[in-house]
Amino acid sequence: MKTVEELEKEINNVEETLNNLKTKVEEFEFLEEYAETLEIYCDQLEKALDKACEELHSNSAWCHYGKMSKKCGLSKEEWKKELMKDD
Repeated sequence: MKTVEELEKEINNVEETLNNLKTKVEEFEFLEEYAETLEIYCDQLEKALDKACEELHSNSAWCHYGKMSKKCGLSKEEWKKELMKDD
């Protein structure tokens, strides 16, 4: 049979484990919310990039200057690839 002290020690260990689990759950919930926020932000960036590529494709009047003359006539998709390059 266990002593009162042994039982109290076990209870304390269980409480400590429970508190650690609660902390992990809170961290997970925060990370889940953060991931959802990042996903929304990435979607917004994707839409902005698509809009910019469409505008670049449809507005070719300015592209005849300097380096940009090589990129005249690019499609929306080609502009997207061009803008996503790591230079």
